[in-house]
Amino acid sequence: MLTGRSGRDDRLLGLSMGVDHYLSKPVDMPELESVIRNLARRLRADTQGGQPEDGGSATPQPHWTLDLASWTLTAPNGNAIELTSAEYLMLLPLLEQPGRPNSRDIINARLGKPRLGVDNRSLDVLISRIRRKIEQGTGTPLPLRSARGTGYVFTGTAQVIGNVSP
Repeated sequence: MLTGRSGRDDRLLGLSMGVDHYLSKPVDMPELESVIRNLARRLRADTQGGQPEDGGSATPQPHWTLDLASWTLTAPNGNAIELTSAEYLMLLPLLEQPGRPNSRDIINARLGKPRLGVDNRSLDVLISRIRRKIEQGTGTPLPLRSARGTGYVFTGTAQVIGNVSP
């Protein structure tokens, strides 16, 4: 995140919402270059994670599994956590279409909330709580990223199983 806000509370809020780096304007160009270089290296490692060096077939990547019947989310390491109604409703569309951003308005509509103003941070608070709960419960960080100007996107691999309970 590159912003003009440099206060401690602003940095803590940004980091708690999942930003990788929080840089304040005016930015130190060598620092920005290092941040971009490190992020590019990490993204390359993520996309090549299952690719063998010899060019053979890739090892299947572990995935997150959302069980519709039991409302549980299982991390790639096999640890599972039960979800509340709000967590379930918020995560379902994101895991059904990994890599596709969901707007804040769509997520709020699924939660039964009215369209919120740009200054309302209730969705961000829910996302922060879900990230913390899932990482503490499974030992694996949830690959949920903010999609600037849009909403949120699930960046991992996922599958949705089971049937919705009546």
